[in-house]
Amino acid sequence: MSQSLTSQLFAATEGFPAVDTIVLGQDVMPGQWVALPTKKEFGWIIQKGWGLSGATVRPGGDELIVAPFAVGFWNAADWVAFQPLRKKYLSKALFSVAGNLTYAIGIVHPELNALGVRSVVPKSVPIFTNNGKGKWIGTVEFLEYRKPRPALEAPAAAIPAAAAPVPSAQDALEAEVAKHAAELAAARGG
Repeated sequence: MSQSLTSQLFAATEGFPAVDTIVLGQDVMPGQWVALPTKKEFGWIIQKGWGLSGATVRPGGDELIVAPFAVGFWNAADWVAFQPLRKKYLSKALFSVAGNLTYAIGIVHPELNALGVRSVVPKSVPIFTNNGKGKWIGTVEFLEYRKPRPALEAPAAAIPAAAAPVPSAQDALEAEVAKHAAELAAARGG
């Protein structure tokens, strides 16, 4: 059974994807590309009342994700293979996709794709430097690309929290203790 290139690149190792590269456009990037921590921030509009504490929130537009990658090259073959791809993808250039011009580049990376990121544009490109041990390193940042779309409508109401349970006797013994406590309180006049 033949596997797709993406399946081969991102094969799971003990349940986790083994990811040390990305696919930009149709090209597997040479060298090591390790995703650095990032997050998806949801857009909320906070409306505080005048002279009141607390606030209401309603959906706003979601922020674009910035996806940083630590990039490293150990051997000359990867560095040489990277140069035309660097020129092709890591510049603020227009790309032709099916006859349409765009800045966006398709990206394949399991975690970014799980957050809904399918296209990116280069945000920042480094000058690669030697770490003194033969590895050329830099951090490349991509910015999510997606067409604007309407934000969700403001909700009519909040989902109510479950009502707090009213304490009750758990079993016959607790019920009997509660009964005797009430009799004692009545006898004391309270």
